[in-house]
Amino acid sequence: MKYKIDLRDYVMPKANEKDKDKPYEVKRIIFSVMLSPNQGHKGFRFYTISKLAKRIRDRKEDFIILSEADYNIIKGLFDSCTGFSAVDTECVSRIYEPETIEEERS
Repeated sequence: MKYKIDLRDYVMPKANEKDKDKPYEVKRIIFSVMLSPNQGHKGFRFYTISKLAKRIRDRKEDFIILSEADYNIIKGLFDSCTGFSAVDTECVSRIYEPETIEEERS
């Protein structure tokens, strides 16, 4: 199974009508969650996670297709992250409800 994550930015929900539209930078937020010091990464784990985080951050396309192993790493990091708020709802749902792609068997 593979997982397709939507990396497109979106406009954050406004707290009131006077607020201006603000972009929610999905790739930057995913990168930040993955490399947060609160994740407690050490040594080689930090190295491998940073490679995956950079792959997402530097992606030019609107979507990324992840292997099951890479998806489970990201999902696990989101599972352990605290401090999400209402503006993060869309981003978090993109992680927990990705489009799934069945791998072809040859």
